[in-house]
Amino acid sequence: MRTSELITDDYLFSIVDDESGESCGYFHDLLGLSGDRQVNFHNGKYHQIELKRITPINCLQEWCLRIDKQAQFKARNFLIGILDKSQTVIGSYFLGLGEPIECKSNDYESNEFDISLIGRLQDICNPNSLALWDIWRDGGPSSKNIWSGYSFEQRRAWLEIVGLYQTVNSTRVRSSQAKSIFHLDGSFIVDYPSFFCAIGEAINGPGGYFGKCIDSLSDCLGGGYGAVPPFTLVWQKSDVAQKMLDKAAWVREKVAYESTTSNQLDFNGDPLGIQNFDDPSTSLFEVIKSALLINKVDIIFD
Repeated sequence: MRTSELITDDYLFSIVDDESGESCGYFHDLLGLSGDRQVNFHNGKYHQIELKRITPINCLQEWCLRIDKQAQFKARNFLIGILDKSQTVIGSYFLGLGEPIECKSNDYESNEFDISLIGRLQDICNPNSLALWDIWRDGGPSSKNIWSGYSFEQRRAWLEIVGLYQTVNSTRVRSSQAKSIFHLDGSFIVDYPSFFCAIGEAINGPGGYFGKCIDSLSDCLGGGYGAVPPFTLVWQKSDVAQKMLDKAAWVREKVAYESTTSNQLDFNGDPLGIQNFDDPSTSLFEVIKSALLINKVDIIFD
């Protein structure tokens, strides 16, 4: 979605009515996207998102300028977008509105407001993600393995970003269906997220996506994400993963998964796929290898 024709300021975020696709505003900062700000309302728990210094447009502008704001705002579902430097949406987070919008002027310029949204985020933002999005604002990673110097949680944030970026920019995925051999650089595969960071780049280049968990890896292997089995995966320096992806690595990911979902309201499903491989006698390396082999990927361990 291009927005540069509509605005001249260098905004970082946008908000769009998910149902109509109509842009509602652009803003510089926000709070609560990680799900950490929660409120009780109508006997339920909701996320509270604060949009700071928003310039509303279209229906949201009309609503903000109303004297009587008791009437319910017509939009019920929003996409909170991440903007690059050309003011193009490169990723978004879905919010289902649960309560009328609260709007405050806060002594900004006449066209800027602070807006509070109360609802439920479909996917919460990793606390590290907002800073890492700046890489994609500048055009995305220019080389592989940038993530290798990051912390465990930052690598999990990287996977969140590449997945959301791929959703909005699906045309970026390379057409690799005819390719029969891919080379996986295993030098930095030391935990669960680093495997998915590495295989995403093995298939789709720097900053590429090819799943962020066992289940989504299987989805990607079904086609449409740059490679379709049967193909051969040459896993270079596989001894690193064999050593590091042990049972302890599996436990660490499960703990991180549970921490992530603690801020997820009305959580359903198993997005990391960990419940499918809950055998404490199985190493994480064997879990990943099994998932690839089941999906007709021939692995050469180098």
